[in-house]
Amino acid sequence: MLDVSPGLSLWTTFVFLGLLAILWKFAWGPILKAVQDREDGIQSTLDQASNERGEAAKLLVEHREQMADARRQAQQMIAEGKEAGDRVRQDIEEKARA
Repeated sequence: MLDVSPGLSLWTTFVFLGLLAILWKFAWGPILKAVQDREDGIQSTLDQASNERGEAAKLLVEHREQMADARRQAQQMIAEGKEAGDRVRQDIEEKARA
Protein backbone atom coordinates (compact mmCIF):
# COMPACT_ATOMS: atom_id res chain seq x y z
CA MET A 1 0.00 0.00 0.00
CA LEU A 2 2.53 2.60 1.04
CA ASP A 3 5.60 2.57 -1.10
CA VAL A 4 8.52 4.66 0.07
CA SER A 5 10.32 6.15 -2.87
CA PRO A 6 13.90 7.15 -2.05
CA GLY A 7 13.92 9.80 -4.78
CA LEU A 8 10.71 11.41 -3.52
CA SER A 9 11.98 11.29 0.08
CA LEU A 10 15.22 12.97 -1.00
CA TRP A 11 13.40 15.73 -2.89
CA THR A 12 10.98 16.25 -0.02
CA THR A 13 13.93 16.63 2.35
CA PHE A 14 15.67 19.11 0.01
CA VAL A 15 12.52 21.18 -0.45
CA PHE A 16 11.87 21.18 3.30
CA LEU A 17 15.45 22.25 4.10
CA GLY A 18 15.35 24.89 1.36
CA LEU A 19 12.07 26.28 2.63
CA LEU A 20 13.42 26.20 6.18
CA ALA A 21 16.54 28.14 5.09
CA ILE A 22 14.43 30.74 3.25
CA LEU A 23 12.10 31.18 6.21
CA TRP A 24 15.05 31.35 8.61
CA LYS A 25 16.72 34.05 6.53
CA PHE A 26 13.71 36.21 5.67
CA ALA A 27 10.98 35.51 8.21
CA TRP A 28 12.60 34.48 11.47
CA GLY A 29 14.49 37.79 11.98
CA PRO A 30 11.46 40.06 11.51
CA ILE A 31 9.34 37.79 13.69
CA LEU A 32 11.91 37.89 16.49
CA LYS A 33 12.27 41.67 16.08
CA ALA A 34 8.50 42.12 16.33
CA VAL A 35 8.37 39.94 19.44
CA GLN A 36 11.30 41.84 21.01
CA ASP A 37 9.72 45.22 20.18
CA ARG A 38 6.46 44.09 21.75
CA GLU A 39 8.28 42.85 24.85
CA ASP A 40 10.15 46.16 25.12
CA GLY A 41 6.90 48.10 24.74
CA ILE A 42 5.20 46.07 27.44
CA GLN A 43 8.17 46.49 29.79
CA SER A 44 8.19 50.23 29.13
CA THR A 45 4.49 50.43 29.92
CA LEU A 46 4.99 48.44 33.13
CA ASP A 47 7.86 50.71 34.18
CA GLN A 48 5.79 53.79 33.46
CA ALA A 49 2.86 52.37 35.45
CA SER A 50 5.18 51.62 38.36
CA ASN A 51 6.58 55.15 38.31
CA GLU A 52 3.10 56.64 38.13
CA ARG A 53 1.95 54.44 41.00
CA GLY A 54 4.86 55.72 43.10
CA GLU A 55 4.02 59.30 42.15
CA ALA A 56 0.36 58.73 43.03
CA ALA A 57 1.34 57.29 46.41
CA LYS A 58 3.55 60.31 47.07
CA LEU A 59 0.74 62.68 46.09
CA LEU A 60 -1.68 60.78 48.33
CA VAL A 61 0.66 61.18 51.31
CA GLU A 62 1.05 64.88 50.51
CA HIS A 63 -2.72 65.28 50.21
CA ARG A 64 -3.30 63.54 53.53
CA GLU A 65 -0.73 65.80 55.20
CA GLN A 66 -2.43 68.88 53.75
CA MET A 67 -5.83 67.65 54.93
CA ALA A 68 -4.48 66.98 58.42
CA ASP A 69 -2.92 70.47 58.48
CA ALA A 70 -6.22 72.00 57.32
CA ARG A 71 -8.06 70.12 60.08
CA ARG A 72 -5.57 71.37 62.68
CA GLN A 73 -5.98 74.93 61.44
CA ALA A 74 -9.77 74.60 61.47
CA GLN A 75 -9.70 73.24 65.04
CA GLN A 76 -7.40 76.07 66.07
CA MET A 77 -9.71 78.65 64.48
CA ILE A 78 -12.72 77.09 66.20
CA ALA A 79 -10.92 77.14 69.55
CA GLU A 80 -9.88 80.78 69.04
CA GLY A 81 -13.46 81.67 68.07
CA LYS A 82 -14.78 79.99 71.21
CA GLU A 83 -12.25 81.85 73.36
CA ALA A 84 -13.16 85.16 71.71
CA GLY A 85 -16.84 84.39 72.19
CA ASP A 86 -16.27 83.56 75.86
CA ARG A 87 -14.36 86.82 76.36
CA VAL A 88 -17.15 88.82 74.70
CA ARG A 89 -19.73 87.01 76.81
CA GLN A 90 -17.75 87.71 79.98
CA ASP A 91 -17.39 91.38 79.02
CA ILE A 92 -21.12 91.65 78.37
CA GLU A 93 -21.91 89.93 81.69
CA GLU A 94 -19.53 92.26 83.55
CA LYS A 95 -21.07 95.32 81.89
CA ALA A 96 -24.53 94.02 82.69
CA ARG A 97 -23.62 93.56 86.37
CA ALA A 98 -22.12 96.99 86.65
